[in-house]
Amino acid sequence: MSLPLKNFLERLLARHDALVEDIGEDALEVLFPPELAERLNVGEWERFYFPDASKRGASAMPMSGLGQSPTRIVSYQSELLETLGELVARRGAMAVAALAEPPPVKRLELERDIERAIVLQNAVIRGQQHEQAIVPYLVFHFKYTALSDERHEGMVSLAINERTVGVVQGLSELIPQVTLSPKLPVKAPVAGFEPMYARARRAAQSLIREALADFVKSMNRRLNRDVQHVTEYYRTIQQEIEMKIKKKGLAGEELEREQSRIRATEIELERKVSDLQAKYDLKVQVEAVALLRLLLPVMLLRLNVMRRKWIVPIELAWNPLLRQLERVTCLGCFRPSKSIFICDDQRHSICPECFKPCFTCQRPCCRACAPRGCPRCEKIT
Repeated sequence: MSLPLKNFLERLLARHDALVEDIGEDALEVLFPPELAERLNVGEWERFYFPDASKRGASAMPMSGLGQSPTRIVSYQSELLETLGELVARRGAMAVAALAEPPPVKRLELERDIERAIVLQNAVIRGQQHEQAIVPYLVFHFKYTALSDERHEGMVSLAINERTVGVVQGLSELIPQVTLSPKLPVKAPVAGFEPMYARARRAAQSLIREALADFVKSMNRRLNRDVQHVTEYYRTIQQEIEMKIKKKGLAGEELEREQSRIRATEIELERKVSDLQAKYDLKVQVEAVALLRLLLPVMLLRLNVMRRKWIVPIELAWNPLLRQLERVTCLGCFRPSKSIFICDDQRHSICPECFKPCFTCQRPCCRACAPRGCPRCEKIT
């Protein structure tokens, strides 16, 4: 699987007239124009290696041949990236574009397309309307850095449909495959950026949590192992002191002195465990590094969903790049979901994972309404 950092560097250098050759999953060879090489303080011919920290046993670094420049290792902390930041800044961290050759808008086969996009678990569809429209999408790229006993870095990308305010995954991966144009078909209405960014950040947190699952498990295993070793060491010391007391039949001041050593050992153990917990404590830094506002021709579908006596409007868009109706965004985890519940309190659209029954009262609990737990049981207690 190609690395996001490698893909970013490949596209950026190509836009600045460098000749870039992909020589494998983890490496690039680049021929720089003389002025660009001087600006970046690199040779006119360079080979770059991108180790994937998320994979154990990643492929070995390519060896340089006779007379070739040494291979440069590139990570998110490389000085080269700081220098490349000047190139990005000149072009702007935000861009607006449309498809150079927009595909024709698909005529919806309503029943089939709706069945593929959404399954309502506790509600029914009572009506729908559809229309063509030009819809802007905000495509966010977030860089994250997880700091614990080790450092883990990566990027996640997602899009927000400004019309439906839905989170769209998979769109950013398709954008490099199409030709973009700065010529915009219409002046699309601009939604408030702050709510869009807030939703994108919430969705990114969910993706990052998933991406870090193996890293967190690894850190927890190492923490538990180190705590076990430290505990065994100090428990052995305590047992030796207790055996000494029993063997010699200590009493009076001598007994008090040894018991004081046992208490001191226990305090030292607690301090060591606390130090280990601080050592493996996980901190995650998230930063938005780039944003693309992309205008796409879509078919908008408005559904009137009935839950009990309420009508809940749900709007979906048929995406020409994904070639399907976008799924509803769960308001509990901010992830797209095919299976959807409608909660009775605020009529939130909720995925099954965020609408599980409470362990105590067994009533469904909407995570969007009560992110900290069942409100009924909290009131009782």
